[in-house]
Amino acid sequence: MASPSGAFDPHAFATQFWDHELTAAAERATDATELNTALDRDPKAAVDRWAKRVGLGGIAYFFVKGEGRVVAVEKNTLRIALGDTDKPFCLVDTGPVFGNALRDGTGLLDMNTFPGSAEFNALSAELNRLVESRVLPLLKGKTTVGRKLRFVGCAEISGNEGDPRPLQLVPFQVELR
Repeated sequence: MASPSGAFDPHAFATQFWDHELTAAAERATDATELNTALDRDPKAAVDRWAKRVGLGGIAYFFVKGEGRVVAVEKNTLRIALGDTDKPFCLVDTGPVFGNALRDGTGLLDMNTFPGSAEFNALSAELNRLVESRVLPLLKGKTTVGRKLRFVGCAEISGNEGDPRPLQLVPFQVELR
């Protein structure tokens, strides 16, 4: 999206993307329980099957949805486990959000369709700000051990060696139950 001056407007683009494409894509996310089981069996095969790679580097992303139980509430992190175990499947930071997980994790955005890398990076920062303003307030100070949490988000992993759990999840949808 462009501003009235014709320049790329990362805030407007991020808001439009969040409200329409990202929200609509949530149903296509990998089921957390299925991914967790696959990671138990063969982490490398699970990464190869479900992770989205950006470029030729070792960085990959899972686009995942599920429901878990809060097993620990730390200063700026929630530990979320699936099923009956207390072993965390993912960590959700409740502090500032950094990185490109939401921008790159769904596979919905292509850098080549943006004016340049600065604009693409500005979009990432705006998506992170939306997580901080729309999602994290629903969690911070309101979550206790034992609560159920439904989530949809993206997690960045590096390489495909070993088990990437607990995943560092950047959620864009959450619901405490």
